[in-house]
Amino acid sequence: MKKILILILITSNLIFSQESEINKLIELGSEEFQNNNIIKANELFEKALKIDSLNKDVLFNLAATELKLNNKSKACKLWQKGYKLKDYGARELVLKYCGQIEYSEFMFKEDVDSEPKFIFKDKELPINIDSKLNPKLTSLFLKESKKSKVIKNYKNQKILLIFNINKNGKFEIKAIKDKPDELKFEIERIFNEIVTFIPSKYKGLNTEYWGGYAFPIYFN
Repeated sequence: MKKILILILITSNLIFSQESEINKLIELGSEEFQNNNIIKANELFEKALKIDSLNKDVLFNLAATELKLNNKSKACKLWQKGYKLKDYGARELVLKYCGQIEYSEFMFKEDVDSEPKFIFKDKELPINIDSKLNPKLTSLFLKESKKSKVIKNYKNQKILLIFNINKNGKFEIKAIKDKPDELKFEIERIFNEIVTFIPSKYKGLNTEYWGGYAFPIYFN
């Protein structure tokens, strides 16, 4: 037990130390950038990237220096990587300087070519209508949920569902406040059995967008 505790403490201290060093390098690099010492700023951001290759701020700032140094292709590559890490600022610069956004398993909602749908009686229908869960999908779910022994325990309760349709076309709950996993799994099971979902698409490929949907469900 003591060895495990010591290992956890060492790991935590190492992570904190790395974050402190990265923040310092970002600060120094930003100062050099503002003073138009672009090559020096580039070196500092490169050093930070070697510590953490997935740091969105480092990627964003390093790309800015590359653009200043006329390395547009490298800047775009870094911003595209930032986009994949959910950096909206990187998205805006990709669109401004790089043209099209590369495909990613997760994308911002405004970038997908088509939003998720579900199939009912051979028709593709939207998940939401007027910012509400499609009434047809709601009625199908509530009808089937009456057969569930798990959901029976939540009769006359309103539950907020935060969910998405993943890239494999499955209904997936992202959050369900103060409720057990048993209920989460049961709701997912029912939705995935009553209809077939179609995920959002970009350039003909299945994807999932960040955020998803948030709708209340009332078990009557």
